[in-house]
Amino acid sequence: MKKLLTVLFLVCFIFTACSVNADIKTDPTNVSSTFESAIEADLAYSEMINQQFDKLVEHWNGSYPDYYCGCYIDNGNFFILVNCDPDEVKEEICSSMGNPDVNILKAKYSYNDLMNNQKQIEDIIFEQSKSGNEAAKKVIGIGTSEKDNIIDIEVLNMTDEDKAELQELLSNNEMIRFINTDDPVEEI
Repeated sequence: MKKLLTVLFLVCFIFTACSVNADIKTDPTNVSSTFESAIEADLAYSEMINQQFDKLVEHWNGSYPDYYCGCYIDNGNFFILVNCDPDEVKEEICSSMGNPDVNILKAKYSYNDLMNNQKQIEDIIFEQSKSGNEAAKKVIGIGTSEKDNIIDIEVLNMTDEDKAELQELLSNNEMIRFINTDDPVEEI
């Protein structure tokens, strides 16, 4: 979870860094200090959220309850997703974290269900790829988007036939979103 929050922080940071004061364009000497200040502020916020989230997970005895669906940072705001009425758990979450400003939103799938389904999908794709299934061989990434409350499957040069075959292999799982890519990230 800390890795996810760190990744979410970096995404938030990029958006913050890109929208830093317009004076930077006219005074290049401000670029370095303004950029460093934005980084420091975002790192401090991320660390604070990580510490608060650790308190919440400790309150949950180290495992996620069935109502928890994920969390993310967006535009300097921290969001927790739940699959129940957010008002039912707001007091518990905010008091456990020591933060009254946590945004709690309703989502469909629990984090536990997403993780279990992701593991099953990974196993199916691995076995199918190993047995020669061409559509499964095109899968280059499987991951959960907590913000969107869905499992993303990235497929290289996916055709309609590939998508149909993968959907059938995965029992038309509603938790899945296919992402077609024609330019995979190259490892260095």
